[in-house]
Amino acid sequence: MNLHNAINIMTTEIASVLGDNTPAIYLIGSVALDDFRFGWSDMDLLVLTERKITGLQADRLVNLRQTLSDRYPVNPYFRLFEGGMRSDDAFLNDRNERTVYWGTSGQRTTDSYKLDSFGMKMLLDNGKLLHGHDLRDKMTCPTYAQMRDDVNGHAQTARKHGLSIGWLLDMARCLYTLRTGKIINKTDAGEWALANHLCPDADILQKAVAIRKNPQSFSTEEKAVENAVVQRFVDVIDAELDQTIEKFAKSEMQQMKIEYNDLSLIRNKDGVSVWRINLSEGSAVMKCFDKAEYRREITNYRLLNSLNIPTLKVLACTDHALVLEDIAYSSFRLGSIEDMQDPQIAEKIAMWYRTLHQNGRAYASTHALYDECDCVTRENIDVIKEKTGTADLQVWHIIGDHFEDIQAVLQQMPRTLTYNDFHYTNLAVARDGSAALLFDYNMLGKGYVYADIRNVCSQLGQSARTAFLTAYGRFDEFEKDVDDAVNVISGLHIACQREVFPNWGQELLDIVHNGRLLAAVERLLEGSSFTQQPESEMKPHKRKTLVDSDANENPEDMRNIIKPVETDQGKGNHATIKQLTDGCSENTRSDIWYHGSPLDLSELKAGSTITRWRELAEAFSHKPQILSYDEVGGRICHNGQLSGYLYVIDEAVVEDADIYKHPRTSMDDGVEWLTKRPLRLRRIDHM
Repeated sequence: MNLHNAINIMTTEIASVLGDNTPAIYLIGSVALDDFRFGWSDMDLLVLTERKITGLQADRLVNLRQTLSDRYPVNPYFRLFEGGMRSDDAFLNDRNERTVYWGTSGQRTTDSYKLDSFGMKMLLDNGKLLHGHDLRDKMTCPTYAQMRDDVNGHAQTARKHGLSIGWLLDMARCLYTLRTGKIINKTDAGEWALANHLCPDADILQKAVAIRKNPQSFSTEEKAVENAVVQRFVDVIDAELDQTIEKFAKSEMQQMKIEYNDLSLIRNKDGVSVWRINLSEGSAVMKCFDKAEYRREITNYRLLNSLNIPTLKVLACTDHALVLEDIAYSSFRLGSIEDMQDPQIAEKIAMWYRTLHQNGRAYASTHALYDECDCVTRENIDVIKEKTGTADLQVWHIIGDHFEDIQAVLQQMPRTLTYNDFHYTNLAVARDGSAALLFDYNMLGKGYVYADIRNVCSQLGQSARTAFLTAYGRFDEFEKDVDDAVNVISGLHIACQREVFPNWGQELLDIVHNGRLLAAVERLLEGSSFTQQPESEMKPHKRKTLVDSDANENPEDMRNIIKPVETDQGKGNHATIKQLTDGCSENTRSDIWYHGSPLDLSELKAGSTITRWRELAEAFSHKPQILSYDEVGGRICHNGQLSGYLYVIDEAVVEDADIYKHPRTSMDDGVEWLTKRPLRLRRIDHM
């Protein structure tokens, strides 16, 4: 029984099992390309049905290879069939559905199956319809970009795992596809690569072709090859990928149906090529993304536009490329180093960031995005300690002992969209000075707003920095305490991934050695909800959230940001703290001091917070994670949910002797005070 008889029997059996489900059965792969070699090749099938395959049909199909092998024991071909069987709708729309899969390692019923771009290209160009109606007119031909992706993925797999001489033929076929956009069989690909002197180890490739033509004449040992040989051929693939970026760009232009006169390369770096497109009227700029991870910028442009955040104008896009207005010929100009000293431009930059942060809050709260805080893990910190040789420093012990508290603070920080990549080379400034915006959104993620503010201010001159901060407006000052710690840890984590520890990493390491990281961690913990102390010493988190001026003018905006509980404090009488308290002698302050807590206490430990503002203490009693007020004595908003108690200090206290102003408060001067010694409490209300 020959190969073609086996194909006919298999086709008849599959059609019989599927009955009136109208199967279309295709033969693809080496058989369809007239390059089948027994002892090397598989026999690839694709079966598409009119309706979903039933459970009974799937049960019969799963083991059909074994059934036919048992029925025809002298036939060696049935066990070589591989492929997938599912409905044409599920296949065309890449939808999960009951699917029968045959593979080298076995067979099973699963819910998905798809061809890579090589398989789809072979199906469309060379596939043989064995049974049923041809459905290929409903299929989409893979783009050149998709084939480049699969070539690159296949090559990197070969680089890591290639120990068989057959990988050289695979690489030869990949090269042929890159140069022609077509698929060729492996034997012909090997001979083509030899004729064009493309393989660094031509003698070994010659041997691979000989084995391919007569695989049963060679032993397993003769079919093995050193991985270094495969890697050298993969290096040729990598170089070819760089050399074919223009073909890649032109194929994307064709897919977008953009007519153009000329393409000129502006930049090609790290798998991103940037092109100027000469159009019949004007010009545009196209970014092509070789690496899948960088294609998130295409999605990010769509996101920002949907949120009404200003970006460069998007003219067209595919899954692999993005066409934008050309700044050189638009109402914008590229930013310059001189712009970093210009207060007026700094104000426009601040306006863009305000829009990004205001409009991005709701989205960031409901979507998974890159978050700098995610790198603060015990595992990453262990790597930092080991690679920097700093494991014995006190700061790491403090972080380890209070890690859950630190994580709680980071998780409770309000998030919004953050740009994370400020530099004047990513800046566009309106030629009339009316606006500025940032472009290149590869690093767009979510986080707290101060991370962006710090990133911008670190590159602005003094007067420009002042203008930026003034124009941006208020922000939660506690975020700076958090950022002083997170920025160092995340930066060191990145530095430790490099083969050579970078100079900027050494600057961060200096912060670890000189105690500044320890001080930042201590400030973070002082602002946390609870520190790891005995229960009687636990203190609520006290923090004044200073929101944007627009939110101050519109209480509804502020509620959307922090979801607070509002209390109508001060009954509209916006008095100062001193106006809210009774006068007393200069040396002994015997006026009323309040403390709020969800705990049942009789004594307040040293280091606790007290205030003369009764309503503020009431708010603290509910253990808020976020709290804000318009002005001293005014309305307080917070998100505390716990029941709490309001206490007064039940003994006389002396300023500087018994209590002192909180040195790092984010509230107005005189609102928060710290105790120097234990003080007696008297409970006056249950909140």
